[in-house]
Amino acid sequence: ANSPVEEARQLHQNLLAHCAARGYHCIDPSEVFREAYKRGQAVYNRADLHWNVHGNRLFAETLIAYIERHKLLPAP
Repeated sequence: ANSPVEEARQLHQNLLAHCAARGYHCIDPSEVFREAYKRGQAVYNRADLHWNVHGNRLFAETLIAYIERHKLLPAP
């Protein structure tokens, strides 16, 4: 049997593959969160595993960068 971490990674990869196969946009903050964790920054609340203030900010920055990179907003 796979560990919970392995199962979570497989589900993550399945989601990314599903989005790619259908041409859906998929904003994936996992690498940004992983880097923050390596720097010692928490991105989740320990009690409920929702993103904390730092996690929300990182996701917002990731979302903005994705929108800009893919030119998803109309020109002003």
